[in-house]
Amino acid sequence: MTDAAVALGYIDPNFFLGGNMGLVADAARRAIADKVAGPLGVSIEEAALSILDLTTESMVNAIEDITVKQGIDPADTVIIGGGGAAGINAVSICPSAALQNRHIPRRRRGAQRGRRGSLGNVDRVQAALLS
Repeated sequence: MTDAAVALGYIDPNFFLGGNMGLVADAARRAIADKVAGPLGVSIEEAALSILDLTTESMVNAIEDITVKQGIDPADTVIIGGGGAAGINAVSICPSAALQNRHIPRRRRGAQRGRRGSLGNVDRVQAALLS
């Protein structure tokens, strides 16, 4: 997921974990080219988007397991994004899982206290559908 987000330019490889860890964009693109895009005969960008789509679908299924399948309407809940790529996932997950409320904490607690991750100062996001 991280390699795909880096390959698509969604994550700044120089500011991963608030700049505490660097990523190598060329290595992410090579890994996707060698392991996914090449064998499938698609571009790196198509492969990376497919990786994100599969990741999103997996997360949507997990959300459905803990909401819909237990009689809870996802529209009555709030998704709280955690981790450096929370905004990437939350924007993709919300429309698919019928979630209307999302919150991205300004700072995470616990072991990552004070780190901002790739989202910088983002506090809230609105899901957007792009065609």
